[in-house]
Amino acid sequence: LRDGGNLVPGTWYRITDYACTTTQQDTQSANHAFDIIVHADDASHLNENAYAAHHDGDTYFADCMLEAWQLKYCLDNDTDRFAWADTTNGTGVVYWMKDEWKNESPYDFKSIQFSRTLTDGAYDAQGTAAYVYTFNAYSGGTNSDATVLAATNNRIKCSNNKIDERRDNSSSNPQKALLNDNVFLNVYSQNVGFTCLSNTICFGSYSNTFGSNVSSVNIGSGVRSVNIGSDVGGVNIGSYSSSINIGSSVGGVNIGSGSENLNIGSGVVDVNIGSDVRSVNIGSSSKNLNIGSGVYNVNIGSNSQNITLLSGVKNCEIREAQGVTVQNCLILSGDYLNKGDIQPIEFVPGLNVTQVATLDGDNNVVIYVPGEKQ
Repeated sequence: LRDGGNLVPGTWYRITDYACTTTQQDTQSANHAFDIIVHADDASHLNENAYAAHHDGDTYFADCMLEAWQLKYCLDNDTDRFAWADTTNGTGVVYWMKDEWKNESPYDFKSIQFSRTLTDGAYDAQGTAAYVYTFNAYSGGTNSDATVLAATNNRIKCSNNKIDERRDNSSSNPQKALLNDNVFLNVYSQNVGFTCLSNTICFGSYSNTFGSNVSSVNIGSGVRSVNIGSDVGGVNIGSYSSSINIGSSVGGVNIGSGSENLNIGSGVVDVNIGSDVRSVNIGSSSKNLNIGSGVYNVNIGSNSQNITLLSGVKNCEIREAQGVTVQNCLILSGDYLNKGDIQPIEFVPGLNVTQVATLDGDNNVVIYVPGEKQ
């Protein structure tokens, strides 16, 4: 009807043979059926703002409120617009979906699955290969879509999560949409619920994995290969970051644009990291850390508190103090490289006053307390 110019303007049409398909590498479709309601703008054009409806005979979505879903749907299997479009078996492309829980993503996240390696439902680089949903609920050896389970399981909280689109960066077709490979892995059981609330994954972010009970995480554009552990909240990661690993129970972490190769241990809170930071390792249970821009090759031990590294600090290590907190320390800018090795900064552990580390005229590390006679 569309191709022949025979649509009736103003009429709603119901597509009953939609099936989600994908040809993009490391993805597959679970092919859960629903109908699509489209509107004819004129005799030759369907409006791509669409709605969903229950498919006759389907039981998978029986408890879901499909009438509340919103879609963007292209009738054509257009490989110039969508990298996952299937010109052989496709029945059009859903390129944006918002469900009754206000979860939204630039693809049919009820069917599209991404490849991950798992051990007992959690991400493990050495684990067993599996295909998982964007909001994946693992229980008893089975991967399920949490946004569907939420309709009947009040222990599953999965709402207000937004994933923006990703575009092809190649010069040949920079406007082509790609499946962006962001997944939330949640393990739940009789005793452990599922929480995935109010997370925003911004334009261009891809290949990110999030653990159980993640909430209030905002990821900037261009971020890739980020692994965030369980029970994380209040994490903001800026543009163009890469290869960032954040441990369990981390909160209040802000990472600026251009950062890369950061490892943040379990239990770390209130960390602010500037732009263009590289190769920084932060031990577990540290808190209130401020790391300036351009910091490179720095290790901060566990239990460090109230630590500030000014911009441009390089090649140094704040060592752990065998259970005694290293606190109230400031490292001034400078290259602390010592004969090719990481230079240890030997702050006095347990000291309540501020300690400052700097370099003297011979490039040796000097630690002093402001106000005391040197």
